[in-house]
Amino acid sequence: MLRFRRFKEKVCRRLSHLKRGKFPAGDFLNSTSVKSCSSDSSDSDDRVVVKKIKNKRRYLRSQHKKIARKFNIDSLNFKGAGSFGQVFTGRTIKNGCTTDEKFAVKLIKAQYIDEPSLKKWKRTCKREMYYIHQLNDHENVVNIYDYHWLYNPKQQLYPAYLAIKMEHLEMSLEKCLKKEYNFTLYTIGNIGRQIGSAIEFMHEKKIVHFDIKPENIMVSKFDDHNNKELNNQTIYKLIDFGLSRHYKEKVGTKWLDNKTVGGTMAFTCEEKITSTGLFTLYNPYLVDSYAFGATLLNIIMGNSSFSYYSRMLLASGIFRQFMIESWARPDLNQFVTHPQYLKAIENLLKPQSERSFVFQALPLFKNDQICPVEEYFVQPKGGWPTPDDSMYWCTLR
Repeated sequence: MLRFRRFKEKVCRRLSHLKRGKFPAGDFLNSTSVKSCSSDSSDSDDRVVVKKIKNKRRYLRSQHKKIARKFNIDSLNFKGAGSFGQVFTGRTIKNGCTTDEKFAVKLIKAQYIDEPSLKKWKRTCKREMYYIHQLNDHENVVNIYDYHWLYNPKQQLYPAYLAIKMEHLEMSLEKCLKKEYNFTLYTIGNIGRQIGSAIEFMHEKKIVHFDIKPENIMVSKFDDHNNKELNNQTIYKLIDFGLSRHYKEKVGTKWLDNKTVGGTMAFTCEEKITSTGLFTLYNPYLVDSYAFGATLLNIIMGNSSFSYYSRMLLASGIFRQFMIESWARPDLNQFVTHPQYLKAIENLLKPQSERSFVFQALPLFKNDQICPVEEYFVQPKGGWPTPDDSMYWCTLR
């Protein structure tokens, strides 16, 4: 009787998780799931640590070959690493010949190798893949095509990995900022429209990203590397849904949550982190709005300038500093001709009670026409400032 009761509780818990979207379901995650077993024998306890490390490296090299063979690519070439895993690239093999078609392989490593931690890690990885699969219909969200588990609980010397085959994207916005690419006025509008559209589509599916930043926005289809220009043909895609969550409530409703979810400090809203470091009540959809506004502000100001101010101020305070300096700086003065972009960023960085959702601020980025300054700015008593003025005292309506 007790065994039946536990089985019933397990089934009920599984069904409730499926309803809330916490667990992935469907043929996508069940049809291609394969457990791989290592060909290496487990080391005995009396072997030295150096030998174990060598066997571990040999094991990983053999698994790289298995991944390349399963994904039908030539080899895994290291591209970069993050806090949760590594990224490799490879070219497709067709009819025994290597083609020019590139794919990326993300290798996610489990932090702990005990059985309960591995189960939790697998559940988290499945959730991330499920969310991306739900958003595959949008052109500004990264596509994934296949995955492969490297999971061997019997040999605890070797960690568990998950290999995900996804589309190849050239570089992130973070690298573009570090390489000092020229972000023109129309580039900012293009980024706002594309990524804002992806966030709007994601929020309609009741999914919150929780980690929007330039590092998680990839750039594709641009070829002006010598001139460092991002043209109108450039496509921007949102990646890394490891912290994403699914909610029951629709976007636009004024409801609050207090669950602990991580993120990046420079792009985290003030209501989520208090002075004591504790989480307070916040609206998850407005958390993404704030991070989106801070990301656009980072692109406008430049990586070094934004990083300098982010040590002392939140993004809302950085925006006020930016407004003071914008009229005096010639490189920022161009945004005064399109004040709707600044108005959208300000609405995204306001306090939680006044902040706009992404779908409310998106129409301002879709307006490419030159707008009169009076439509968005309040004229000061002394008249409109000139570019020679050292301070910019105008305020947004």
